[in-house]
Amino acid sequence: MPGLAWAGVFAGALMTAAVLRYAGAGAAGAVVAVGAVLLMVPGPGAVPVVLLVVVPVAAAAGAGGTVLLGMAGVATALTAWRLRAASGAFRPVLAELPAAGALIVLVCVSFLLPQTPVRGDRSWTEFLALPAGVLLAVVTACAAVSPRAAARALAATGTAVAVGLLLAGAYASERLTGLGLNPNYLGMYLASALVAAVGLAWQGRSPLWWAAALPCGVALSETGSRGAGLAALAGLVCLLLAGRPWRWQLGAVLAVGAAVLLVPDAWAWAQDLLSGGRDTRELTANTEVRGQVGALALQVASDHPLRGIGYGAFRTYAETAPGFWLRMNTHNDYLRLAAEAGAPALLAFAALLGRALTGRRPGGAPVLRAVCVTSAVGLLFANTLASPVVSVPFWVVLGCLLARPARAASSPGGVPDPAAQRSRELGRSGQQVPPGRTGEPDEEPRLDQGERGVRDGGGEGAAGGAEAGDEEQVERRVEGQRADGRADRVAGAAHPHQVGGE
Repeated sequence: MPGLAWAGVFAGALMTAAVLRYAGAGAAGAVVAVGAVLLMVPGPGAVPVVLLVVVPVAAAAGAGGTVLLGMAGVATALTAWRLRAASGAFRPVLAELPAAGALIVLVCVSFLLPQTPVRGDRSWTEFLALPAGVLLAVVTACAAVSPRAAARALAATGTAVAVGLLLAGAYASERLTGLGLNPNYLGMYLASALVAAVGLAWQGRSPLWWAAALPCGVALSETGSRGAGLAALAGLVCLLLAGRPWRWQLGAVLAVGAAVLLVPDAWAWAQDLLSGGRDTRELTANTEVRGQVGALALQVASDHPLRGIGYGAFRTYAETAPGFWLRMNTHNDYLRLAAEAGAPALLAFAALLGRALTGRRPGGAPVLRAVCVTSAVGLLFANTLASPVVSVPFWVVLGCLLARPARAASSPGGVPDPAAQRSRELGRSGQQVPPGRTGEPDEEPRLDQGERGVRDGGGEGAAGGAEAGDEEQVERRVEGQRADGRADRVAGAAHPHQVGGE
């Protein structure tokens, strides 16, 4: 058995063993059951899409972070395994692969070999969530996941979650909670689902997705999360400006900034709208504390620029920091990477994120790009990379946006189409591609003017190109060309080793 296949089996077994050790036999059985379900999914490209549904459903059923992370790890291993089984080899050729590998190595070294003494225990689940997420993004990119399918899965599942939580009335301190998340993290998940639903409705002109966006928006407002509201607003603005010239985009940003600065009480009104009418004193106190912890994180990042203080160590560091004395996280994943893993880790993550947001991908990419913007803005206000419920959609979306556009010529499972490869080989060698044999199912043989006129039922082309008595002969010739094209495609699919490939 090839080495990578063994690695996939080992990774899945390791995740299951970790769940068994830290969450019990019942949780490990749930992970194995999810793996069995994913094995029945047709094609490796569908596994990450199904994972977008499985993780929130499992969280709603009471699964903890360790179990959810185990499910994501098993899905990643199964996707890599099935990619190799389908194409004969699994060779990630992403241009961003060095950045992904560097991020994983830097975070692992930072956690296992912290530069400063760490007081207290650190969460292994929070640590593993980031490397596992990066691997999930890589295999998602290699599996050529459909952007439209991913957007639909995220929007539909988010809508179901929003409706269920609103009906259940799960509130804490007058703020909506659920899925084992506090209101801020739940708001981040709902913001991504809202943007996906609005994007699908906007792109497809479908009233069904507008109806799906409504409960997501209501549930988001009930969380009272300012950060999630701003993230959703950024994603919606990205949808509106998609495809516009850069002058329009720059003008919109400047207009919003000018409105906030020049209109009296504009920022206070926006905060009140985004926070769902929460108490002003509470909001002010939270803002002050977050400003202080952000300043402390910047100071730590400047004092330890290369390796940071150790991934997951900021909470205990802040608890003993002079003048702060609070045990809390950075509430900003960019600052967390810089302070705990060092500036190189932040740069590697920024390279992945920047490539995903600036690359060009056909299909439903504008919707997923807006969802990615939503998540990227949300990282400014919470440490969502440590939460599988919120981070799994982000990593799947990131992988979809990192996929190479050249894979559009492949089959849905990520297996290169033999007929399409033959066409490319003939094109490189300078030979003319025979009509009807390019591998495109809807392409017809080229007809001369007379034959085209006969096919279309007569006219000037038919009168000038063929005599009335030859119509039957021309029709037989056309049908013969079509039959040759179909036979060639069937033979290429049945014997791909006989067809030229890359």
